[in-house]
Amino acid sequence: MLSFASGQTNQDSPVFKKKRNPEELPEIRQSDPMYEIWQTFLLTRQANAGDAVAQYELGIRYFLGIGAQADTAQAAYWTAKSAEQNHLPARFNLAILAYHGMGVEWNPFEAYRQLTACVVGNMAEAEYFLSFFYLENLVVPMNWDKVVYWLKKGADAGYAPAKELLPKVEEQRRRLHEREAGDAAGKDSTGKPASPNPVSIRRNLVPVTMETAADSMRNEDLNMLLRSALQGATEEQKQSLGLSKMLDANIKADSATFAAIAIAAGAGSPEALVLLGRKYEQGIASAPDVVLASSYYVRAIRMDSPRAPELLWNLLQRSDLAAALKTRAAARDPEALYAWAAILALGLDGPLVQQGVVITQKQAVQFLEDAASQGFIPALVELGLWHYTGRWVAPDPATARTLWEEARQKGSREAEIRLAVARVRESGTEQDLHPALEVLTSAMREGSVLAEFALGYCLETGTGVGNDIPRAARLYRDAAGRGSQDAFRALRRMHDEIRPAGDEFRMTE
Repeated sequence: MLSFASGQTNQDSPVFKKKRNPEELPEIRQSDPMYEIWQTFLLTRQANAGDAVAQYELGIRYFLGIGAQADTAQAAYWTAKSAEQNHLPARFNLAILAYHGMGVEWNPFEAYRQLTACVVGNMAEAEYFLSFFYLENLVVPMNWDKVVYWLKKGADAGYAPAKELLPKVEEQRRRLHEREAGDAAGKDSTGKPASPNPVSIRRNLVPVTMETAADSMRNEDLNMLLRSALQGATEEQKQSLGLSKMLDANIKADSATFAAIAIAAGAGSPEALVLLGRKYEQGIASAPDVVLASSYYVRAIRMDSPRAPELLWNLLQRSDLAAALKTRAAARDPEALYAWAAILALGLDGPLVQQGVVITQKQAVQFLEDAASQGFIPALVELGLWHYTGRWVAPDPATARTLWEEARQKGSREAEIRLAVARVRESGTEQDLHPALEVLTSAMREGSVLAEFALGYCLETGTGVGNDIPRAARLYRDAAGRGSQDAFRALRRMHDEIRPAGDEFRMTE
């Protein structure tokens, strides 16, 4: 077909019968695939001759499989050839490929280098994406002023995503500056003397996406809260809450929605755990229960929710929670025993201490053991975590696994996930990890941030699966964006392993 079409466009060819343009020939227009193959053939000739635009377009065709079999390596090759000639759209595409490790080695520093070249040419899309590098705190140090600067450049150039995001970022920067000023003055946002807040200590590593201030969630009903949680969420994120088939406008705080959220919460979705905490704190579609709310916030913090620490801290200021914890713990209520012990372990018991509601570390262990002895699943999981890490008890992974197995048999999805994580992290090469990997894969689809991090670890280290650094980085990035500090540290470590020399890339923390 190609030789025939070529002959029809070459007047010296013996097969050139009539003086007609190629697009008029029925042979070439027989089908779109044939036409696209012809166009790719022509582009290849021009690309081999050094035409930067043709190289750029050929790269796109290989990436999308237009007129040729999709081939990411070929797409990257031709994109790089065009970028070498400083074709800015090619440099932008090469940045995207390097950032995700598609067709080229995973190298976010190369992505940054290409984007900085594009912004010199005033490419609005590059200005928008460059702003995220100053937000991530991975390639270059975090700098909110530069985040705003590059977003504003993109917005001023008319780039719609930058225009949409800029006001939110400016508001977040304003809140951060107010908080820093309040901390420096020893006062909170209302001007009152601030009590020591361990929440700020937990934010020593910043997730790679912007957090939503907890204050903005106050006095919302659950319908609004759900819509807020799903605003701009990907299909995978909606699926993690069991809400992928719901339109944002049709979300309702009904029993079906709560059931879906409960499934995700059981798997360790930090977003779902926070939603249930808000439900019981505010008494939405149920009687309020501040102890149960605090319990959900504790579990969300264990999953590194960026929202939960401040929500719990604010709840702990309430005298009714302190009174309820004291009364219900005295009655051996497992929810109160678990919540109080875990709050102390998290170092968030300051407001309780100020109200005279105090327990020692030894009492916390006794509280947790009492709740676990009653078969209370969150206490079994928490106590297993204490034994696994040596928190106020002797380190004993075997006891931890026994406790998690008991919780698993009682139906705990989180305990099953923790057992799978322990198995892959402690495994030798001779062990069959297929069952554990199946658990983690299904749990990640259910919303487990812990499973997402663990699968990233497997892909990074080649544990039970093939080594795949780009996929590991993507999983770590997604988990870190949801608040996982372990994922953020892993991602920072991966960056540090290939970090170039120079002050520009030197990290301060």
